[in-house]
Amino acid sequence: MLYRLLPVENGKDDGLFSALLGALESDNLGWDFVARYASDGENLMYGSKDSVLTRMLEVMPGLFVLKCFRHSFHLVAEHTSKYLSATADQLIHDIYNYFKLSPNRQQALVEFQEFVGIDHDKMLKPCQKRWLSAYQCVNRVLEQWPALQLFFTAECAETKSPAADRILSSLNAPYIKATLQFSAFVLGDLSGNQCYASVQQILVAQTYARS
Repeated sequence: MLYRLLPVENGKDDGLFSALLGALESDNLGWDFVARYASDGENLMYGSKDSVLTRMLEVMPGLFVLKCFRHSFHLVAEHTSKYLSATADQLIHDIYNYFKLSPNRQQALVEFQEFVGIDHDKMLKPCQKRWLSAYQCVNRVLEQWPALQLFFTAECAETKSPAADRILSSLNAPYIKATLQFSAFVLGDLSGNQCYASVQQILVAQTYARS
């Protein structure tokens, strides 16, 4: 439940704490009305020195503290994405770039998708700032793997393109596919939990049942 949305002039820890303190005082609420503190893990909010948390603990040593688990999911998935092998990560970018500006190539891929009996889905653009997109991009490449192999085999034979040759070499490397499959497994659970936690209802009982 949102208590109050406050305008803040000083975005440092002392400014945020003063804004919170002022809001409580204006509503005649003491610290005994504050049961717990929850925030993301950013140093300003949750750091061990000079943070909003340390200032709150000074006035309420017994405060119940809970770090945002969605932010923790984000950090885990972000680091997982970083440890994708450079070749596997480059493959996702190369495939997207190969198709993005060529309607002819996109149409040719559709023909191979029809041949192997998979959906006519386009390649997705990877975004470093959004780790949820990493799972979607990895999953899309894996779903389209048979059609992509056929497309780039034909492309290499017809065009002698160095870019197509590099992509086909990666598609034919078992360790790259295994890397993407493992990444999809890890990121899939994390993104599922993140989306589950985004619904607008109380989930304590359901979350306990899923654990």
